[in-house]
Amino acid sequence: MASTKGETSCTDPLLRKGTAQAMERELQMHVSLTLLIPDNVSLAVMVLSPFLVFVAAVLMIASFITSLIEERVSNFRHQLFLAGLSPLLFWAAAILWDFCIIVVVVGIITLVMKIFNIAVTWMFMPLLCAYCISMLPLIYVISLFIDGPGKGKSFCILYQLCSAALAFVILVKYGKVKFIYAFPSYTVVVNLMKELFSKDVSTFSVTKKETYLSLALHCAIFWIILIVYEFHVERFLLRIICKKTYIERSDVPDGRDIVEERERVERNISKFALAVQDLTKYHGATCAVKKTTYGVQAEDCFGLVGASGAGKTTTFDVITGLRFANNGRVIIGNQFVNRTQGIGYCPQFDALSPRLSCEQNMMVIAAIIGYKNPKKVVDEMLRFLDLTKHGKKAFSRCRLVSLASHPVYMYSLLVNIDTPLTQLWTRPATFSYY
Repeated sequence: MASTKGETSCTDPLLRKGTAQAMERELQMHVSLTLLIPDNVSLAVMVLSPFLVFVAAVLMIASFITSLIEERVSNFRHQLFLAGLSPLLFWAAAILWDFCIIVVVVGIITLVMKIFNIAVTWMFMPLLCAYCISMLPLIYVISLFIDGPGKGKSFCILYQLCSAALAFVILVKYGKVKFIYAFPSYTVVVNLMKELFSKDVSTFSVTKKETYLSLALHCAIFWIILIVYEFHVERFLLRIICKKTYIERSDVPDGRDIVEERERVERNISKFALAVQDLTKYHGATCAVKKTTYGVQAEDCFGLVGASGAGKTTTFDVITGLRFANNGRVIIGNQFVNRTQGIGYCPQFDALSPRLSCEQNMMVIAAIIGYKNPKKVVDEMLRFLDLTKHGKKAFSRCRLVSLASHPVYMYSLLVNIDTPLTQLWTRPATFSYY
């Protein structure tokens, strides 16, 4: 009995020690399980935050293209240029407005990240702003060539995401991204990772200098493309490449009046308010306008009469600079059409902004023309034509007001009205007032 009691007393400390160790392991396991989910969430936020910030910037940039495409497709932008607005001023106003939006949105993103205790350095906001601003020329160029706002927005998003993804694929395959300056999206994502991880991501080997050089190069290339387009350099090149002269296939000679008009224009081309000489325009293989020649003097009223498809609207598009001619020339006030401003134009379909009311469209045009009090001028015009009740209507109800707005151009060098009664009358008519 004594032996048994001694064994029990000898083993009790060992039992107590083992029990304490088991309880400690259980407590550690409980604590680790309790903190597992929050730790994983924090880790996921830390890892995904650079990519989420980049996607947010991409979506914001792509949203700028919608209004630009709508204004170009509706020809409202062209109407502004004809009224006297400089393309440089138009794009300067666009980039200033977009810059303000970028600064506000990036500031909100930075504030949200601070609220959720995501570490960001002082370089985070300038880096993200620099990326967004460098992408603006790309947005402007795309808006010139894509007609649908949805298509344009999708293209912008895919361009930025795919360029970054392609750079990462090249990195995985070759261990280094070649031609790094061609992938500004990739360089920005890598630098966002460095900023948000608060340490150098040496695997990607992209410096801030390379990042900003890539953004500057990308921005400069698309600004050059935009300037070339707005100053019609591409039209000059296309006219040389696509130059076509209509070859007369008929043996019937031109009438005497046609020959006399050609001689009159050739002798006095500088004296006409509008001179059109041998104007030829092709749509593919079809010749829409065939060597048209005529001259209109100041204060004359001149009309183009023809059946549907005769080329009246195409002629007006060339006269106002909306399209380029394959051959011939158009001179307005001793200036070629590519450089002419101060022209009033009522196209076949309303060239008005879909985001503004009828009255607001008229006020914008009147302000660009140079009226000191556009609101007063527009109100008087609507009241004189008994259209005041239509002034507040939306863009879709603007046809009557679109016609009424053209007396605003009374001091312009030239006013063109193309089928003004479209959608109002079944018999189209085309007139030009000088």
